[in-house]
Amino acid sequence: MTQTELVPWNIIPFHRYEPPQPPPAEVVRKGLQGLLAQFSRRKEYRFGVADLNDLSNVPPYLLNRIAATPSPAVYLSALRQAYDGWVSQEHPLNPVQVVVYPPMGFMLDSLIEWAREHDWWVMERPAAQDILTGGAGWLAEYERNPHKELLIPDLATQFLRHHNGLDLVRGLLNWLWLRQRHCLIGCSSWAWAYLSKALHINTILPQPMVPAPADARLLENWFELQAEKSDKFGVRFRQVKNGKPVFVTEGIDGEGGGEYLKRLAALCRGNAGVAWSVWRVSLQYGMDGKLDDRVASSAQSDPTTIWVKDIDKLELPQVPSMSQEVVFILHGILLHSGLSMNDLIAILPLAETDVMQTLQLLTASQVIDEIDGKWQVSPLAYPAVRQALMLEGTLSDGF
Repeated sequence: MTQTELVPWNIIPFHRYEPPQPPPAEVVRKGLQGLLAQFSRRKEYRFGVADLNDLSNVPPYLLNRIAATPSPAVYLSALRQAYDGWVSQEHPLNPVQVVVYPPMGFMLDSLIEWAREHDWWVMERPAAQDILTGGAGWLAEYERNPHKELLIPDLATQFLRHHNGLDLVRGLLNWLWLRQRHCLIGCSSWAWAYLSKALHINTILPQPMVPAPADARLLENWFELQAEKSDKFGVRFRQVKNGKPVFVTEGIDGEGGGEYLKRLAALCRGNAGVAWSVWRVSLQYGMDGKLDDRVASSAQSDPTTIWVKDIDKLELPQVPSMSQEVVFILHGILLHSGLSMNDLIAILPLAETDVMQTLQLLTASQVIDEIDGKWQVSPLAYPAVRQALMLEGTLSDGF
């Protein structure tokens, strides 16, 4: 059994997805924090059992061992289990199947790897000009080979939010209906929400499958398994605020940091990619001799103690403002799984200089990153971006 298979990376029907909720004590605690904040403005540098002044970021060589970049195909086994039987059917009842997934959640790479295993054709991302002109010429290339099984990795890349931006995806859906061949469609959750409103795609295609939410149990299995690969370091994870182990299995008589992982899962709404990014920036390192005497005796038995900063003490990126330009650009990026600056200028009702200035503002605030020529929302900023867009009344996903 592979390391990935030891973690419960499952996929479930769309209607069963429920984002993890924070522990009940978390709701009460935040309410009390708000009340206390009115009576105290003193800046705290020391809290819990470890002094933040004695802690620093984990060295890269160690971080990449204890919280390594996950396999790009973590859902591969789940996809095999869900769809290999369907693939073997010569004339399936539903020749088209759908997987909807949140941004940064590892499903895209898993879909592509699964398609390669089966020697399927993987549909490329069309250029913006192809989309805006209807895409007939672009789609003709696929129509010339109608008997090849097909993966569409992300339907978000097949349309643009523009008055001419839906013709290609309409033609694509019509062609898939007529060809009656196996096709697996991947679609980002933001695009699925939009297309369900614009084209009622949720009534045209079968009910999607989705990644099961990354709850506290999955995160514990995953993070602990990653750390076990670095046994020679003798790593143990402790919470800065109280010295307790982060993993329940490390605690005495079951006492551990289960509540911390529940809070992390709730912050990230079950998004595994976001949770992994937050986890990495939470990890702190320091010489045990510099830490508080209250934990010195227990820490001495750990060759390497990694301290996990409380979620409320993290300085995660925040949206600097919610101007019209910021809303348009952030929603456009999420809706289309990333857009280039030229694409943003082409489809948004904004001046070119406004687009450039807003991209600069969001980059300086660490809200977005440019990856392979496409602007993407940073995983660390995603919780704040999603919440900000929802407060603005922008159509959002259910993840």
